[in-house]
Amino acid sequence: GMFTTPDSIEFPDLLSRGVYASYPPGAVLPIYTISMITRLEPSVAMINGYNLLNHFLIAFLLALTVFFFLLQLRCGYLIAFFLALIPVLLELLMPATLYWHQNVFFVDVAAILPFVSFVFLEVIRGSVKSKKARYSVNILQALVLFYGIMTDWLFIFIALVVYATRILNKEMGTDLISFAKRSVIYWLPAAAALSLFAIQLFLVRGWGQIYDKFLFRSGLGEGGVEHAQSFFDAFWKGHVAEGYGYVAVFLIWGSLLIFVFALAYTAYRHLRKRNVCLKEKKVTSLIAIILIPCILQVYIFNNHSAIHSFSTLKFSIVLATVPFVLIPLWFYFAFRERIERFFNRNEENGAVMQGKGKRLLLLAVLCLLFLATFFVAYQSPRFLDLFPYSAGYDDARFIGNNTQYEDVVFSPYYEIPAIPPQSLALSMKRVYMFSSLEEISRVVRDIDGDYNVNVFIVEGFQDDYDADILHLIQSAGEVRKDGEFLLYVIDKDDFLEAYESSVSV
Repeated sequence: GMFTTPDSIEFPDLLSRGVYASYPPGAVLPIYTISMITRLEPSVAMINGYNLLNHFLIAFLLALTVFFFLLQLRCGYLIAFFLALIPVLLELLMPATLYWHQNVFFVDVAAILPFVSFVFLEVIRGSVKSKKARYSVNILQALVLFYGIMTDWLFIFIALVVYATRILNKEMGTDLISFAKRSVIYWLPAAAALSLFAIQLFLVRGWGQIYDKFLFRSGLGEGGVEHAQSFFDAFWKGHVAEGYGYVAVFLIWGSLLIFVFALAYTAYRHLRKRNVCLKEKKVTSLIAIILIPCILQVYIFNNHSAIHSFSTLKFSIVLATVPFVLIPLWFYFAFRERIERFFNRNEENGAVMQGKGKRLLLLAVLCLLFLATFFVAYQSPRFLDLFPYSAGYDDARFIGNNTQYEDVVFSPYYEIPAIPPQSLALSMKRVYMFSSLEEISRVVRDIDGDYNVNVFIVEGFQDDYDADILHLIQSAGEVRKDGEFLLYVIDKDDFLEAYESSVSV
């Protein structure tokens, strides 16, 4: 589960540690699994290491997706290879992907690898001929869908778009019974994941919280409307432009407009009883699967997207594949006959022109690779802009290195709350701000067994303390020191004696 506070003696059970019920807990699973295998507690270093592996696998799977998809379209190995370099280049080196895949692992980041895996398996399904192999791909895709739904609500939109493309491509059967059967099989992993999450919400009493979160994240509830009203400025001109550059905003919206045009152009030709190339349909379907879920998610959960800049990370998949690979492919297949007629006019030897056309096609592919490289190089300085200041967190590290389960930490001028979690990830302890011993007593009075009250101060930061606080510090049985950081450790009996003395006065 997603608990907002680490285990500590002042929290007697799971519910008292706070449950973050805004998402299913799938993002926790890979780190938890690594911890179980290695027998090591999760740490920032462990998550950093997993993030780097995660980032590599995303880029690698994107390359494989483009490569195998182009082989399906009979584009040839050389063209498939050069175009497969584009998603690797963009996904690995765009400023936002470099930053977020290093520094954050939460649902928006955790969902990217299953997203890419699901798309890759959807592409593979189109070329698998063996019934046994197709069955294996379907099982793998079902597992990815289960994990994806358990990780982020983005997968609801991915699943819906893939389902719609299968219906339009007549993959769900021609009669009602086969359609219903295949639909049930397709949605079964999602239903299983949502059922498990529903049980967890019931056990942790989170139904009210997730309802309130939905209203807030969608901009419908109190506090969410403000962000919804300024969404375009906050998300597109803000987060996307800061992470990928203003060019990226035009590339994404341009891709969406071209996709709408592609749908309209296809519909027009169907109405006019004209033939629509199967390859063109496949490209359009893949653009839809990659692009449309991202657009739907950010606009339905506009508050979440406006607040969190890492919510742009899903658009790295769009930028890595759609503008520089899939859109040019669609134009080529949609207007292929006209292009070939243009090059073959006034030519008596069609075979010579055909060879020249292949060379021109390869040249066009290399130009796309050059444009993608130029895009990354031009935007690369933004990576440093994403690090406006040094985070530090030495105080949180000091607390984490000098406290145990039985310690409860207080400070007269400093606190570490449950959210945001950056300091908490290093301290693994809440730090409660207090101004009197009564406030300390409210936190520790219900603790069963022995505990230690820890008072954290920075030497020379604030020398004038209340008499009760000064008396408490002076009764410390141990003082832990590292540079300017001091931690006064007062056991339970000494604290109660100081507290009773304060109350009697």
